[in-house]
Amino acid sequence: MLAGVRTKCHMFVLWLAYSGKAIHRVYPTQAQEAFLEGHVDAFEAIGGVPTRHIKYDNLTSAPRRRTPTYGACRR
Repeated sequence: MLAGVRTKCHMFVLWLAYSGKAIHRVYPTQAQEAFLEGHVDAFEAIGGVPTRHIKYDNLTSAPRRRTPTYGACRR
């Protein structure tokens, strides 16, 4: 409930596999703005950006493939 109105919410979770620490944020949409803001908030909360890899699970809002005009494919 937000201001007395039943509202669907979406949760952003950034989980650090090594330490087990998790950052949770709730947003009213799954829009790109919420996705990026979730990362900014999480990186501020943990004091920086992870130095190795960021893996995504059940990420439907990300592009499924890259466009040919966007850089070279890394393997």
